[in-house]
Amino acid sequence: MRFRNLLVYSGKFAAAVVASRLPGILANPYKENKQNTPTFLPRLIESTDHKAAFAPSTTPTSSHKIITPHKLLSSMGLKPKQIEALKELLVIGHVLDNKRDFETKYTGGSGSSGKALATLALLNLIKDTQLHFAKRNHDSDKPLERWETESSNWMDHPEIRNIISCLGFVDEVPPRAIYKSERAEKDSTHMAGTMPLSAKPYYFSNSPIRTMASGSVIAVLGSTYKTMLKRCHEIVKLEQFLGGPGSIGAIILLGGARKASRIDGTDEELELIAKDFETTKDKLTETHLIQHALNLTYHPDPTITPIVVIDTAASGVARPTTKTTVEEFTKWAKCNPGINGVYFISNQPYVNYQQTVISPIIAEQLPELKFEVVGPEAPLTIANKSLIEAVASFLWAQGPYVIKDLGLPLTEEAIDLARKLYKAHPDVEKIISAGATCDTTPDFPSPTH
Repeated sequence: MRFRNLLVYSGKFAAAVVASRLPGILANPYKENKQNTPTFLPRLIESTDHKAAFAPSTTPTSSHKIITPHKLLSSMGLKPKQIEALKELLVIGHVLDNKRDFETKYTGGSGSSGKALATLALLNLIKDTQLHFAKRNHDSDKPLERWETESSNWMDHPEIRNIISCLGFVDEVPPRAIYKSERAEKDSTHMAGTMPLSAKPYYFSNSPIRTMASGSVIAVLGSTYKTMLKRCHEIVKLEQFLGGPGSIGAIILLGGARKASRIDGTDEELELIAKDFETTKDKLTETHLIQHALNLTYHPDPTITPIVVIDTAASGVARPTTKTTVEEFTKWAKCNPGINGVYFISNQPYVNYQQTVISPIIAEQLPELKFEVVGPEAPLTIANKSLIEAVASFLWAQGPYVIKDLGLPLTEEAIDLARKLYKAHPDVEKIISAGATCDTTPDFPSPTH
């Protein structure tokens, strides 16, 4: 195999397209949801109304009402049953002695001082779950990546998967219309539209390129090699959902400059992949791997479905993240104004976290663009540790928005804790200065993790 034939966007506009046949199409690509409403959380932030989702709250918090942990978690989209599931997880994980302690440990108070206590309660919940669930100690100089952390004995508890399934981090997340949610039925502007997508000729080595048939594109989020294989498998299902061959405006591969390592495969496996790119294992990156994953799982006809590879640099951080790769996607999308919708392919248990990160970026950069984050269910073989860590990452990412939406202030004590928890955030000082007094509601930018 050779991979010189993919369209690559990495700041320099050089590209070409793949020529191969499409695989067979699945007759029923998604499972029907018998309840017609999702039991998971992927719609915490409605993709059809970014401005409303991230605008300052127009409903002031009553000064005499106590801000309970239920109020904090409800702001994240958790339902009462899911809050009870989180309590159970906190008890199993030795964060709480019993579920009754939840109210005592994470409740604020009334008035302005009570709201300040609620800020601390929220940050302490995030700290506890980062330490016990994600196994990340933010007091250390360099918190570990999720694949560097070790499991704990309690994570083998037989009820873990059921609890996290209730929380919404296990089940498949199909496109919105599959389960016909109330919102989708009312929304006449569903993202699968027919607006033509005009590709800029300079992205291609052979111009002019035909106008793409659909304004909806698919963007595969980068990850480890085996995870990207799983995500690329979903393209065929999405294509069928959108209407078959020719229904996808383009397939976007969101790669990055992270070097391939043991989390992607054995030395022998990586060496074989490197040969396909006529390079060496030490120069192999996530961008190579995502192209390889696509080539093994899906074979588009370039005259119907162009492929765009976005190679995101590390840009001052340890590695490209969901945030930085999606920011690069928005730069490309602005050069293709015909795009009216994008399906980001992730997988469980990471859909909720990645939707939280992606939503404010799209809201700021492409406010008229509709999007969804979709992905297959968490496999039965996935370690409980990974499921539990995903819950912690979601709570971490949601934290700033809860503080903003509820108008919670940052006292000096809260500032110190926020600096520890969000020190990897590129705008942490901007966040802190915005909410440094009890009279100020902070305006948080998008989190990165």
